[in-house]
Amino acid sequence: MPNATSVPVIDFLTAHAHRGKKERVFAWWAYCGTGMGALVAVILSVQSGGTAGAFLIMAVAGAVLTGLGVTVGLHRLFTHRSFRARRPLELALFVLGTAAGQGYPIRWVYDHRIHHRFTDVPGDPHSPIWFGDRRLGALSGFLHAHVLWLFRGRAPLNGQVIRDLASDATLVRLDQAAPLIVVAGLFIPGCLGLFIEPTLMGFVKGVLWGGTVRMFLLNHVTWSVNSVCHMLGPRPSGLANEARNNPLLGLLALGEGWHGNHHLDPGSARHGWRWYQLDFSWAIVRLLEQVGLVDSVRRPRQATSFDTEGAGLGGGR
Repeated sequence: MPNATSVPVIDFLTAHAHRGKKERVFAWWAYCGTGMGALVAVILSVQSGGTAGAFLIMAVAGAVLTGLGVTVGLHRLFTHRSFRARRPLELALFVLGTAAGQGYPIRWVYDHRIHHRFTDVPGDPHSPIWFGDRRLGALSGFLHAHVLWLFRGRAPLNGQVIRDLASDATLVRLDQAAPLIVVAGLFIPGCLGLFIEPTLMGFVKGVLWGGTVRMFLLNHVTWSVNSVCHMLGPRPSGLANEARNNPLLGLLALGEGWHGNHHLDPGSARHGWRWYQLDFSWAIVRLLEQVGLVDSVRRPRQATSFDTEGAGLGGGR
């Protein structure tokens, strides 16, 4: 019998069926809105003789924080259930991932689960090889996988794919509040900007650098996992699709760039398998496990085929 915090999945799907325009607005914001905001931030900085280091630090720190909401939260926890988190931490990761501004979080999880069901074959929502049943060229494939797929007739949700999330009343309410969470992700750094520079321009710089620049950087790094990591880098042996390990994105995407490893074992919370494959998100999961905030952490099944005890952020089992 459903508990007090569950809702019928059909109710979520009915509500989501009317989100087409809202999802397109989200896509335009994620691509054009953040890009324009980042451009304005740079122009204002040039006109004022340079940006204070504090605003740049705010942008980078915010990108890392909300980036972990995407990598540790939306991806490794909610999409793949590679560990269990205490409820307050679970909700915090859901909100941080939403604040990244990449769309409705349950839709984010849905798209990624479908990506794993149909990786680089027709049905994959963001493969650089296929758009529907049409094979793509190198440039058109890159652009489609990187961002154009967000604007191209996204399929209705299949409730069975996201039943665990769509039946959780609290997560559904947070999903519905996604636009407000994104706005809060602009307003809060604006307020922090007032502490750095107690003027209206300080607030504006906070919104631009801590909000739009942060989202712009993080969005393109995340999208690069879809595009670059299915085109450039070594492909692990035994992998039936085009997912690649890309060292640069392994660093920039907080461990998500070891995408070939991930596709070999999607359920693993660890993507950087060797000691030199830095995986900052795995380091955070390990830390949370050690302090008792997460448990049931899933390690790679191929544990005997690589160094599992290496040093650094990617090391340790």
